[in-house]
Amino acid sequence: ADFMDQIISARAHLGMPINAGDCPIFLEIVFKGYGTDISDEDLGGQAILAAGPYRLTLTIGTVSLEIDENGSTYAFSCAPLNRRAYVDTSFTVPKKMESIGTTIPEHVADLIKKINEHNEKNFNDYAIQDKIEIDLSGFTSGKYALKDLSITTSSDKQAETINRIMNPELEGKTEDEYEDILKASSKDEGGLDIVVEENKVTVREGVDIKRYIATLLSMNAEFFSRASRAVKGDDLADTEVKKQQPHIDWFKINGEVKYVAYDNKRNKHATLVTYKPTIYKTASNTTQIKTSENSGLTAEDVRARVDGMPVFKAYHYLYTGLNDQIKQCRIEYKAG
Repeated sequence: ADFMDQIISARAHLGMPINAGDCPIFLEIVFKGYGTDISDEDLGGQAILAAGPYRLTLTIGTVSLEIDENGSTYAFSCAPLNRRAYVDTSFTVPKKMESIGTTIPEHVADLIKKINEHNEKNFNDYAIQDKIEIDLSGFTSGKYALKDLSITTSSDKQAETINRIMNPELEGKTEDEYEDILKASSKDEGGLDIVVEENKVTVREGVDIKRYIATLLSMNAEFFSRASRAVKGDDLADTEVKKQQPHIDWFKINGEVKYVAYDNKRNKHATLVTYKPTIYKTASNTTQIKTSENSGLTAEDVRARVDGMPVFKAYHYLYTGLNDQIKQCRIEYKAG
């Protein structure tokens, strides 16, 4: 029953601070199979590597130990280190801030600079500061790269369209009501989440990085058109949509956490969090600019969408009576 002592000894052996609760452990997953018939007397039964190894960096959450007459049993609850990129202290804007620029990279650089300066000022008791970066290579290279990263906010009408999309409170408001809400939100910390005005984006405290990036992408004419099945997405009066289009472009944000160095003042490692937005194709019918994109679909519309997806196999195991292949399946989710 000395497993915890072994972990402490391993930390010391590797030169890690032994009292650091965030020292990582690693989970390695490999998939193995058989290259020949297992009944083959000469070659059967020899396992070969099918895929992997896949290694995950984990941090320990809780540990429980049970000892009985047979020995000791440990239960570890861990979290992938990269999940720490999405906690509020990293993933949300710490105070009301503005970013200014004419391109997506200019806006991002301006906001990240202000966030890091704010953190340095407010956490000056840390010996080593945490840092945040945004890697935009997912927008500039690869299969779904954007050809033009400029933003189009010089038009008051375009800015109004984006504000109405990003803030449901503005939906259905008259022009006068829209202006009144916008003026109030510029002074009120609890106003609208995001306000676009010419080349300036104002972000309220607590808004996450993903929503901020979504706003910048909505200001990019190329992405705005690729993220919709509408023929003219920026013209709300135009009702023409491509209902049979299988995919639209959307984005996700991958987060990576790296330890910078150990901060003795807070007994944990300082981190560098890097966010990488990446564009991908999705069959989503919830991401839309106009409700008519996904309403009133005919059987032909649905069939055209399904035929355009890379779906090659379907398994009927959920109470359909059609299952003849799945011998055993168990999916369990405990709310956590």
